[in-house]
Amino acid sequence: MKILAFDVAKKNGVAVCRKGKITNSNHFLFKSHKQYYEGICKIIDCIKPEVIVTAKPNRFYNTLFNHAQYIGLIQLAAEQRGIDVFLLLDPEIKGWAFPGQKKVTKQEVIDKYGGATDDEADARMMALFADAKIVTEDK
Repeated sequence: MKILAFDVAKKNGVAVCRKGKITNSNHFLFKSHKQYYEGICKIIDCIKPEVIVTAKPNRFYNTLFNHAQYIGLIQLAAEQRGIDVFLLLDPEIKGWAFPGQKKVTKQEVIDKYGGATDDEADARMMALFADAKIVTEDK
């Protein structure tokens, strides 16, 4: 199963996972909702994922509000293409990735999962989590 993961933040990370391996990842920044929507549509159309994953928003009000808007655009683009979107819980992802650790730094995520930015590393971690959990539980 080809999984496309979006780490939604001020800057965004994206990663593709297939059979437990990251096959592609990057980071991006769009300046408007229109640019964001058009950009994610291009990414989705290029990657042609079977599933899209992103983390549920869970931070401060302004961040929560912005995340919800961007996640809505991801869901709209996915729905138009008949692709399921799974909203994941950040603590569950990090608990899986770093068992027994209460706090995880951005640098630790980059060191373990790679990527040029923490957003890209988060997307890589999320894609691998989804591959391990969603694909395994789906079978």
